[in-house]
Amino acid sequence: MDASMTRAWRPRRRDVGTPRRTVCGGGQTVTLQVLRFEQHRRMPWRNGGGVTYEVASSPAGSDLAGFDWRISIAEVQDGGPFSTFPGVDRTIVLVDGEWMALTVDGRRHRFGRREPFSFAGDSDTTCEVAGPSRDLNVMTRRGRAGASVVIREAGAPRPVPAGAGALVLVGLSGEVAIAQADGTEVQVSALDAVVSTGLAPLTLGGDGAVAVIEVALVHRRRDSASGR
Repeated sequence: MDASMTRAWRPRRRDVGTPRRTVCGGGQTVTLQVLRFEQHRRMPWRNGGGVTYEVASSPAGSDLAGFDWRISIAEVQDGGPFSTFPGVDRTIVLVDGEWMALTVDGRRHRFGRREPFSFAGDSDTTCEVAGPSRDLNVMTRRGRAGASVVIREAGAPRPVPAGAGALVLVGLSGEVAIAQADGTEVQVSALDAVVSTGLAPLTLGGDGAVAVIEVALVHRRRDSASGR
């Protein structure tokens, strides 16, 4: 694996995995949970071709057949076929590596680092990479959840609006400060993540980049006639 794929070990910080609750203006409560890369659950690919690190999923601890949404980081050594996930929509972001190309149902799509690419998990998909790579995967089960993925460069402080669902921020490079309305903040490095619940916006600062993933659950209407 090349130097760009190597992440130096560092001591775990006191904020690891501990939700921080802040009451903002208007009585809105925001919960931030910091998930360091060292904490992510390591799992083999379903097709046996590589390793993935689960960042977050819902319901928590669900397997590959039972999640509503799932965010993970995969290490890719060589190209090859992707596992199929019927009924699942996917977005992939190349984090480390020169480029990636996915051939989806016979059509080839090539993209570079930090360029989100969305496709259906049901599709016949084959991957090509220039060399050892690492990518971010966002999967949502159709009819249960949907997600948007936007790449944000920190730089000068920039607001991140919050919606009614879960907001997950995954570090892609450098150091990023994620601040709440009361001024408290957490620092994330590449491959760390923060899960935010609440309606109050956050602010990004620092010198890195993050993937901002907004997940919305699909609320099904009950059939009053059938009682379901």
